[in-house]
Amino acid sequence: FPKLLTQSNNGYQVKYVLEGYLFPATYDMNDSKTLQMLITEMVAKTDEVMSKYYDKILASDYTLQETMALASLIEKEGTKLEDRKKISSVFHNRIKENMKLQTDVSVQYALGEHKEALSLSDLEVDSPYNLYQNYGVGPGPYNSPSEDAIVAAMEPAETDYLYFLADIKTKEIYYAKTYEEHLELKAKYIDNKE
Repeated sequence: FPKLLTQSNNGYQVKYVLEGYLFPATYDMNDSKTLQMLITEMVAKTDEVMSKYYDKILASDYTLQETMALASLIEKEGTKLEDRKKISSVFHNRIKENMKLQTDVSVQYALGEHKEALSLSDLEVDSPYNLYQNYGVGPGPYNSPSEDAIVAAMEPAETDYLYFLADIKTKEIYYAKTYEEHLELKAKYIDNKE
């Protein structure tokens, strides 16, 4: 996997070196398959999927590691490709504006647990993965993203959105250009349902 390995992170501040590089797919298991064989197969699948994107990533403003980190955030924030591309646009726009991404996915990863609602103290957890406290996309992927999320990371929708929020019950995602609009959407779609 020379292209995959030369473009991936050297491990600086990364929690798990293979995080993001074990492609989510169905793998055949049998008694003779060792863990090492399975991991090799999963990394090979990542390389196979990514091979058509390496040149595009090299020509972009992002490294492979950053692309995979961004894709892994998008993976957890949206389920439909259309939403993932809009979420990607929010993240790309925030990075261009030198804004923190402020995604709950990063805090949950830093905490090592999933919470439906994060507390203010959770948002202050000291971790390079906490994107409420740090700029950029973090040191590495937060999960192993699907190809749809990887495509969305590389091909964001063209929007002016800087904010989004999701209704956990309906799975609807609402987008805003300003913080004021974001607060209005939160009051209308989230706060009124609690």
